[in-house]
Amino acid sequence: MAEVSQQRRRLLGGAVAVAVTGVTVVSGWRALSRRAKPQNEYIQIQSAQLINQSGRWLFDYRAAIDLPSAIRAGLESGVPLQFIVTLKVHEPVRLWRNKVLLQANYRLRLVYYELTRHYRVQTVDENRSVNKRSLLAALDELGRLQQVDVTPHVIDAETLLRPNTPAVASVSITLDSSALPLPLQPLFSSNWRLASEEYVWPLS
Repeated sequence: MAEVSQQRRRLLGGAVAVAVTGVTVVSGWRALSRRAKPQNEYIQIQSAQLINQSGRWLFDYRAAIDLPSAIRAGLESGVPLQFIVTLKVHEPVRLWRNKVLLQANYRLRLVYYELTRHYRVQTVDENRSVNKRSLLAALDELGRLQQVDVTPHVIDAETLLRPNTPAVASVSITLDSSALPLPLQPLFSSNWRLASEEYVWPLS
């Protein structure tokens, strides 16, 4: 009988240990989930402006950009990243769709070259590039555009220049998933999805 009781105590102790381990694992997973950074917090647009200067519309923006671990690992393994900066200006119209006054897309490319250990930030549409020695410096370069002439993208110049036009501008930055290698292109939910929240401000 003593032997049976001892076996029962061992079994009971083992069950308790498994239960405690299970609770610890679940609790740890939930804690990690709570600490996980939402995708739109990896790109935060801090400021933007669109000004008319001697008949030209010039666009600036400043953003803080970080990369999730999966995308960072892919970049350092040779996967090029292409981002799309979308600028829109519209006039709100009651009971109808907003009237688009200006719309422009700019593509920025980030590549890591393992052989020379440097990062290249390229403005694709202007074929202009800058080399940086660190990822931090490259992301800082990626997070700003200055004095970009968007005049060719104006759709309705007359309305845009009209005094007191209630025009609203917005800018967003998105990782272009269609430019990724085919196996990495996300279908529904993926670590390779990355986009900022839309930054909106009134022009008038």
